[in-house]
Amino acid sequence: MNQGFLENTFAQGQVKGDISLFNRALAKGRRSRIVARIFGIFQHGRDAQHKVSKVSGKSTKLSKVRSVLIKNIRPNEMKDKNFDQNFYPINKESQHRWMSVARARMRNISLPAVELAKVGEAYIVIDGHHRISVAKALGEDFVDAKVRNA
Repeated sequence: MNQGFLENTFAQGQVKGDISLFNRALAKGRRSRIVARIFGIFQHGRDAQHKVSKVSGKSTKLSKVRSVLIKNIRPNEMKDKNFDQNFYPINKESQHRWMSVARARMRNISLPAVELAKVGEAYIVIDGHHRISVAKALGEDFVDAKVRNA
C-alpha cells in the first residue's frame, strides 16, 4: 500500500479527533455557563485581574517550573476572551490554535510551561490559556508552570 496514502489517512483521522476533542470542550463550556447563569454562580474575580496586569511585565522574576493544580488556575480575561472560567472555549475563534496545541500534546511534543501569577491562593494566566484548556480536555489535573508572585 502507498505510504503517502497511509500517512494522509492517519493525518485526516488525527484532525477529526482534534475537532471532536475541541467540540466536546466547547459543548461542556456551553453547559457549564448555562448552569452558572441559572444558579447565579460567580464567574470571574476582576480584582485579581488588576493585580495581574501589574505582574505580567517581564521585570518580575519567574520561579522554576513546577506542577500547578488546574482547578486553582483562573483565566486572564483581560488578555484572552476565548475561554470561560473553566478554560472551556467560548467560541470557535481559537479552534485552529487549540487543535494545533492538542495535536502537539497527543504526539508527545514538548511545549513550554505556562506562565502564571500567584494572587492569594489562586493563579492567573499570563501565558498559556490554550495549553491549559487542552490539558483539561485531555483529563489532566496539573500543568507545568512558571509562577510570578503578585
